[in-house]
Amino acid sequence: MKKNIKVIFGIALLMGAIISGYMKASFFVVSLIALLFTFAYIHGKWHLWREMLPQFPKLLSAFFATYTVQLIMVYLFHGIGQGIAAVLGT
Repeated sequence: MKKNIKVIFGIALLMGAIISGYMKASFFVVSLIALLFTFAYIHGKWHLWREMLPQFPKLLSAFFATYTVQLIMVYLFHGIGQGIAAVLGT
C-alpha cells in the first residue's frame, strides 16, 4: 500500500510539471514544483540523508545540488507540456 502511494504521488508530480507547461504557468510555479520534487527525492533516499544531519554545511550543499538537478528536470517536463500545447494549438 505504501509503495502504491509513492507511485501515485510520483505520477502526480510528473503530471503537475507537464500540466504547468501546458497551461504556461509562471516560472515561480515551476520552482515550487521543483521544491516538491526535491522533498520527494529526499524522502525516497532518507536513509542516506539522515546520515548527513549532524553535518549541516554538507547537508545544505547537498540540498542545493539536489534542488538544482530537480529544477532542471521539472523545466524539461515543463517544456514537454509547452510542446504539447504548441502541437495542439492551444
